[in-house]
Amino acid sequence: MTRASGIWNPHSKALGVALCDYDADGAVDIVVANDTSEPSLVALAEDVSGILVCFAKVTEAVIAAAASRGDCRVISRSGIGYDNVDVPAATRAGVVVTRVPDYC
Repeated sequence: MTRASGIWNPHSKALGVALCDYDADGAVDIVVANDTSEPSLVALAEDVSGILVCFAKVTEAVIAAAASRGDCRVISRSGIGYDNVDVPAATRAGVVVTRVPDYC
């Protein structure tokens, strides 16, 4: 999926996942972010229904892109806290933020 969508980068790490209908076929796609730069995450977040994250920073700009169409409902952090998610921005956008309490 990442190669076909043009976001393939063999030199980057896969550090984030987004759920969306990336190719508009009516089915949910899983999109893996190949880097954690804010511009890349903003571009990927524009059509998502949810964001699964571990270490990437989910900034106000990423949340705004994800919520721009009103489709993003949740950001789920695989980790103990919320330190890399802008929770106030998510709250303003109506996006629920969750975490995995037993991550470690």
